Amino acid sequence: MTTSSKLTTAAFFKLFLLLVLVLIRPVTAYATDGHFLHGSGPVNEAMGGADTGLCLDATGSIAWNPACTARFMGRRFELHGTIFVPWRSLSSTVNANAFGPGMPGATLSGTTTSKTDTAFMPGFAFIYHPSGSANAYHFGMLAVSGFGVDYPGNTDFSNPILTPQPPNGFGFGRVRSDYMLVTLPVGVARQLTERLSLGFSAVPSFSMLQVIPAPFSAPVSGGSTMPITSRPVHTRPPLGPVSISASTTPLKK
Repeated sequence: MTTSSKLTTAAFFKLFLLLVLVLIRPVTAYATDGHFLHGSGPVNEAMGGADTGLCLDATGSIAWNPACTARFMGRRFELHGTIFVPWRSLSSTVNANAFGPGMPGATLSGTTTSKTDTAFMPGFAFIYHPSGSANAYHFGMLAVSGFGVDYPGNTDFSNPILTPQPPNGFGFGRVRSDYMLVTLPVGVARQLTERLSLGFSAVPSFSMLQVIPAPFSAPVSGGSTMPITSRPVHTRPPLGPVSISASTTPLKK
């Protein structure tokens, strides 16, 4: 048997063994945490956010390892976006006589699918490393999460929680929400030696949440047990986390 055939046989055996282990001990794998992205940029997301030490692209480097930005020379600009397409539904059940005799007269139950089915999360990354300089400067806008729902109200009691608010029903009526969270990292990296670089990033963030109606706020109409209106909630932290990292390059043989 030739050396090439031996290597092929060994690789096949390892792959077969891995497959057997996966089949006999199944585990649950999570590709994302709900509406939160599991990476930054297409390259980083393709690796499940696991390229922190590889310095493959500007977006992943700025997001996870700012020291990597010193590896890129000249100007580098990346523009990207993520389309999040979940399937969301809202179900509710109200038993007969739950609010008193004849309210309602029969058990009501139903499911409604959200009319909003996509969320687009854009981002960009920019690195400037002047020729002959040990310093590299970076800036970016990175989407962290985003979602929205729009459940239409109903008057035929097909979904109790979406019926009109009291006194014309006992639900919330139409329910809408919109949420987004982005970070704006800006920083500098310096190539200390041929194999070692050090990076620093300040990470301001911007978030916006809108929920209509807001079930966590106080009622604003007399006699109602649920809020009729709500204002968007905006949060703008002046300065988010600070990221400091170091990156090394393996010795070339």
